[in-house]
Amino acid sequence: IAYFDELGVKREIATDKIWGFARNGSLYYRIGQKFNRIMIVGSICHFIGTVTTYNPRYYNPYIYDYYTYPYSPYYYGYPSSTMETQEAKQFLMDFETGQVFEYTVKNVEALLIRDPQLYEEFMALSNRKKKQLQFMYIRRFNERNPLYLPANNQ
Repeated sequence: IAYFDELGVKREIATDKIWGFARNGSLYYRIGQKFNRIMIVGSICHFIGTVTTYNPRYYNPYIYDYYTYPYSPYYYGYPSSTMETQEAKQFLMDFETGQVFEYTVKNVEALLIRDPQLYEEFMALSNRKKKQLQFMYIRRFNERNPLYLPANNQ
């Protein structure tokens, strides 16, 4: 990533050395080798990231030839059956600590505990309602606990 420092000199930094960056008023967070835009910026941030998953038990019936003889000169052994897929997952980031969590009810509960009144209200809900309203409670948490970022006056 290239940027200009306070003296106007162009600098470059390796992407694996930074956790994120801001560009044109948008905040980006790195997961793996990709940067994902944080859609909801607040004390609790919400974003969608692309994650590579590997399934070592994937079975492809077209890979294995039933009639291949292991001692044949044309036999190459069984190819790897690991399947790699790209998945879009939802994440939460606690801006206070910088920790990133998967978007689950349990993790929302853990993050809401810093606001006792909101936490008690959330815990009184049924599991089904918690799942339906967890995003709304994140927004309410951010309204009650605003995030203040320093302004860039350049």
